[in-house]
Amino acid sequence: MTWSSYRDGRAERQDAGGTLMANDVAVDLTEVDWDRLPALLTDVEKNLNIPQPESRYLTLDPASPFHGDRPVLRVYVSDFYGGAFLTAEPDGGIIERGPGEPG
Repeated sequence: MTWSSYRDGRAERQDAGGTLMANDVAVDLTEVDWDRLPALLTDVEKNLNIPQPESRYLTLDPASPFHGDRPVLRVYVSDFYGGAFLTAEPDGGIIERGPGEPG
């Protein structure tokens, strides 16, 4: 499986993978509204009380079993005390917000 990091406006491939296996699901990345990502990060920091996050990351689940087997974005932030997340549609519409586990 291939994964990438996105830092300072640049995506980088992290491994040599890239082949889809028989049960893997592909996602058309052009259908993700990447311009909504800053607003999603702000939302989880503000609405879930993580005012000074020490860590932020995003996952793209191509077929979430918890959301009708459709693609979803998950935005996670954490600080010294714990973390929180939100789940969003690829267009940036928020599906749910939730606190993470305490640190």
